[in-house]
Amino acid sequence: MRKPLWDCRMLPLSNWARRGSLGLFALASLHSPSFAAANDPAACPATPTRVVMPSGNIDFVGIAAGIPELCRMNRPDGSGDYYFGIWKTNWPGAGDALPAFKIAVAGPKGTRSSFITRSAPGLQWNDSIINGGTEILVVDGRSYRTLKLAHEREGIEGNTYHSIITEWRDVDTGVPLKVVEDQISGESYGPGTTWMALQVQRLLSP
Repeated sequence: MRKPLWDCRMLPLSNWARRGSLGLFALASLHSPSFAAANDPAACPATPTRVVMPSGNIDFVGIAAGIPELCRMNRPDGSGDYYFGIWKTNWPGAGDALPAFKIAVAGPKGTRSSFITRSAPGLQWNDSIINGGTEILVVDGRSYRTLKLAHEREGIEGNTYHSIITEWRDVDTGVPLKVVEDQISGESYGPGTTWMALQVQRLLSP
């Protein structure tokens, strides 16, 4: 199941399951002093970090369970541990999502890693994580080198849901700076799903 970091609004579980989503995230300004290698982007920030969105904040407060790809987060829809800050550990498909993220993020532009997620009868999808290459993005007057990472979810076995949600992630920290939803069929999460970060900040305390 996919409740995106891309969309940090909370929906009732029934709506969330029906749509499916990956779907996203006191203080000193955070500046990326140097860019990581394009093929070695961070999964989670090394220090507590806040992304200020138009609709609220996403706080990355640490690494969970000693797993570098597992971000501990506070979001408008609640707190939890998310692989690459995107896929919560207790969502259906989490066991397949982690290796798919690793493959896509480590690969060159165009790398796609796919798997099947089954949540309940009628709620099954082909999920693909896609490396869209790097792009410079300016947030609050600062330039960030970002990795475009897309999640395409297409219903199977009679499920007609289909969307592509793309996240621009700071290569150095892994935090999302921009999210765009392309809703092809099925119900969209609405205008709040697409957003651009207003600011990136370092949290002085979680």
